[in-house]
Amino acid sequence: MDTAWLAELIKLENYLTPCQVRGLKPCIISYSSLINGYCKNGKVEEAWCLFLEVPHKGLDYNVVTYNTMLHGLFRAGRFAEGLKLFKDMQAQQVIPDLVTYTTLLNGLCINKQIVDAFSLLHIMEDKGVNPDNHIRYTHPWIVQGWKI
Repeated sequence: MDTAWLAELIKLENYLTPCQVRGLKPCIISYSSLINGYCKNGKVEEAWCLFLEVPHKGLDYNVVTYNTMLHGLFRAGRFAEGLKLFKDMQAQQVIPDLVTYTTLLNGLCINKQIVDAFSLLHIMEDKGVNPDNHIRYTHPWIVQGWKI
């Protein structure tokens, strides 16, 4: 974990509050960037708290915000929470993209759920996300999952 980077994240987060007091509203990109920084530095709980704050600030989640949080949860080994978040994403009618599906495939394979990973490949095709064009991203995780 890079402590200098983390210190900068905390400064940025602390900067947002006075801005809000002055009537300046942070956008979803600001939140997504902070969430990403916390996740990359292993501070998934802090990222999760920011993620939950988003709707209370009058903002809507987008696919990038969901993808960032999904990746952070799976990377931290919080697989069940990641799957629940994916279901919430769908319930909010945020359309998953290739990054979403690749993140899910990675999580499924790491958790030895290879049959589910193959099912997800078929779902991707049904949704119009063609894994054939991007198999180099997904294939290594599936192969690695088979070896586990």
